[in-house]
Amino acid sequence: MYQELNVRIGSDTHKVFMQDGFFNKRLLTSKIHRHNYAEVHFLLGGDVVYRIGEEIYRAKNGSMLVIPAGVFHAGVERDENAHQAAFQIDCEVSEFGVYMLGSAVLAEFFSEIDRCISTEDYTGISAYITLFCRHFLAVEPVRSEHISDPGFLIFEFFSNKYSEDIRLGDLAASLHLSERQTERLVIDYMGAGFRETLTSTRVNMAKQLLAVSDMSLGEIASYVGYRTYAGFWKAMKKHGLTLPSDERRENEGD
Repeated sequence: MYQELNVRIGSDTHKVFMQDGFFNKRLLTSKIHRHNYAEVHFLLGGDVVYRIGEEIYRAKNGSMLVIPAGVFHAGVERDENAHQAAFQIDCEVSEFGVYMLGSAVLAEFFSEIDRCISTEDYTGISAYITLFCRHFLAVEPVRSEHISDPGFLIFEFFSNKYSEDIRLGDLAASLHLSERQTERLVIDYMGAGFRETLTSTRVNMAKQLLAVSDMSLGEIASYVGYRTYAGFWKAMKKHGLTLPSDERRENEGD
């Protein structure tokens, strides 16, 4: 069984070559040989003795071995309980390396190998290979940026601060824009101006609380940011909602 995957690691795409030694997890001993590409071995469940170049190395359960291209190697002794998987990858590896991944994560990886054999879906395998290869490939660090998407920032502002005494100037300050620019952006992204968006956000939260909580109407009004019940009642009525009395809500809860 021979398969080839293209996996993206950092900004580069690498070819991964999977042969019988990847899918048949019992091929733990071999004659001395070498490959044109770097080879990566995974060991689960026991120890295996390898010859790497002129050295003898005992690999432990839960380890990953990375053998550079052109280096002679062989599996010379194995534990009966050990399982192994190996693939080749077209990347530059300068020296032999050993990395401890842990038996738990490798058990999941080996289960994913079994799953992909039956489903021919290599999505999970590709994700594991990408994760493992970052141990030995030089990958440019990923740097985060301050969030600059105004749509995201505006929505989160209303979603998180609707219960506070907020004003257009508060949002403008957080976006580092003028109030006029901010009002235009609110209309563009929310479909209405600042005041209407704030009111509709509070009303929607109140509707949710009416449906799922046993809070009184006064408690709901305060929770969603209204200082007076009259203001709350006016906003709900404007949005076509008729409020039940607290007595009726108590009866509905019984």
